Amino acid sequence: MIIVKKSSVLRIVAVLLLFTFLPMSALTAAPRSLAEKRVRFAEGIAQLDQKAFLQAVQTFQTLASDYRELPDYTRFFLAKAYVGAKQYQDALTELQAFRAAFPNHPLQDDVLWLMANALVELKREADALPLYQELVARPSNIAKGDLLYKIGVTAAALNQSQIAVEAFQALLTTVPAYVQAKDAQTRLQAILTAHPELTPVMSEDAQLNYANTLLVAKLYAAAIAQYQAFLQRYPASPRLPEAQIALVDATLRAGKQKEGTDMVATLVKQFGTTNPEIAAKALYTLGAAHWNADRNDEAQRVMERIITQFNATTSRENALYVSGRIAQSNSSYLAAAKFYRALAEQYPNGAFAEEAFWRAGWSYYQAQDYLQAAQMFSQGLTAFPANSYSEDGQYWLGRAHEGANATSEAVRVYQQLLQYSPYGYYALQAKERLALLRQPTPQPPTRQGTSPELSDVVKQTGTFLPPEVLQALPPHVNTAIELRAVNQIEYARREITWLQAKADQTPPPDEQTRLLRLYLFSRLYAQIGDYLTGIQLATPIESALRKGTAAPFPYDLTRLLYPLEYWELITTYAAQNSLDPFFVAGIIRQESAFNPKALSSANARGLMQVIPETGRRVAKRIGLKNYTTAQLYDPAVNIQIGTAYIAELLKRFQGNQFRAIAAYNAGPQNTDKWWPAQGAYQNEEIVENISFRATKSYVKQVLRNQANYREFYPEYR
Repeated sequence: MIIVKKSSVLRIVAVLLLFTFLPMSALTAAPRSLAEKRVRFAEGIAQLDQKAFLQAVQTFQTLASDYRELPDYTRFFLAKAYVGAKQYQDALTELQAFRAAFPNHPLQDDVLWLMANALVELKREADALPLYQELVARPSNIAKGDLLYKIGVTAAALNQSQIAVEAFQALLTTVPAYVQAKDAQTRLQAILTAHPELTPVMSEDAQLNYANTLLVAKLYAAAIAQYQAFLQRYPASPRLPEAQIALVDATLRAGKQKEGTDMVATLVKQFGTTNPEIAAKALYTLGAAHWNADRNDEAQRVMERIITQFNATTSRENALYVSGRIAQSNSSYLAAAKFYRALAEQYPNGAFAEEAFWRAGWSYYQAQDYLQAAQMFSQGLTAFPANSYSEDGQYWLGRAHEGANATSEAVRVYQQLLQYSPYGYYALQAKERLALLRQPTPQPPTRQGTSPELSDVVKQTGTFLPPEVLQALPPHVNTAIELRAVNQIEYARREITWLQAKADQTPPPDEQTRLLRLYLFSRLYAQIGDYLTGIQLATPIESALRKGTAAPFPYDLTRLLYPLEYWELITTYAAQNSLDPFFVAGIIRQESAFNPKALSSANARGLMQVIPETGRRVAKRIGLKNYTTAQLYDPAVNIQIGTAYIAELLKRFQGNQFRAIAAYNAGPQNTDKWWPAQGAYQNEEIVENISFRATKSYVKQVLRNQANYREFYPEYR
């Protein structure tokens, strides 16, 4: 069971108080107890973060001979402190000793990188260059852009101009958005001015691939220039059509709509008869640009032209899909159903086939043609019995049967769904329908397997791990657990990832062994607090068991899939805001998987992924004094603000949980587009029409999580 106990919190507080009241003499003396060593290690990390490097050196020096639980990481961070303090020779000595003492270590790439950088600072570029080259020649933890830039600069300092040119050229062509790309370009030009004979000549493929890389990096102006250069230099290239279509794409993405439209007209005129495939692709590129910019009328005209005029091309399949999506967004449900049905029936093995059956059925359902809806849902389930739309299709097949007054068929479908996936979102909805129909709800299958202590699981791994991994398992697992104790989750994760990569070098002999390995590593990640990876590894096991593709499994997955931490904080703040604590747990699982340091690309932070602006506003409303954004990484503050915010949304939407969840994910304003001011639509119907895929999935998963936490943690009901 993954729960933070009150006693654990008290132990942590006791350790922190111990540090607070240590006499000054104790700050330089070697720590004695494990608790003291952990406190001192955490102090050293904080000093590194605060750039107090000389203090960090002293701290890690006192630990170097005494912290036997983490000798490798103590020396590694000591070396980093030396680097920060610009004591490069000391850093180099420490890193060389690390390599000798800990060969084949998860930190080997970081150590080589720090060694090379220290050698450069010591003006020993000739010794540094081979280390950079060793790292770039194989997969490593160091970013490719950093390595290529360092190789270029170091080789240039050694007057090894050929190596420098190759490195800078590789950097600019493979990582064009690198932060030092402009400097690399300047340095490259300087070398080529002095040595014009080294000017690289791009091959046909290399230049087009470079242009494509620029396009992916969203460097549209540079991509356009490279495509134009390619077209001038290689007018007879077999890849010419690819370049022409890509140039259209880059031009449209750069906002040059008229220029891009004119290019498409030229290509259609040139290839419409001789090579309709190219003409259709050009048209589709234009139509997709219109669609992505919400110019649906223009997009539909282009798609209709592809469907009718270029009906033998591969672009027709894409055009049917986009046409269906546009019609659906316009509430033209029968028209949408026509497009999706054609897509499903005419391209049964296509990329959209599974989705097309589902969308055809859903469109007929919204048009209240329940018989046609049931037919399409049934055909989809028959054609793709175990696909990503299986549960959706089963539930809405039942609803279609209800709409067609085939109640007995609806009941049969709902009961089958509950047997197939008893703990999914659609199972919740099926239970509600059965209750409304006053029909019995089948009991979920008994969950098989046990959940032994991790030490017992590790003892059983000899049958499904390679011998060398089995031997390495205890020390690296112990290190990972100790790293978690000092709040170094990222480094703890790397210890487990290193073991997993070693195991993956020997493919499992059968499916059962593969699943057992996944279970072991899922448990290991959960043990160090990386619950997200634990969930991700346990999910395919559950899927295989549900689909019947695996033998009976000896372990229970319940609490791996639904970990639970910070329960006391959750219950405290849920009660303050009149919320179901299982609902709060469901949000946290979906937002951060109980990672208090989670940071999203949208700058959402902490357990409940609170946006700083929202955090400030809610903190002010609830009277949090001296609040700072940094406190969003504090579990107590984050849950206090997150629960207050979701309660605010529930009040705003008159207790509509579906809409409040959608608003928590996508913002309250977006829900105005999805929930009509008036109408007879039910919440579960509205959710299916949410235009943001991520939000639609989020609503379903949070509701599923809430129910499953209540089911799987009966001791907290």
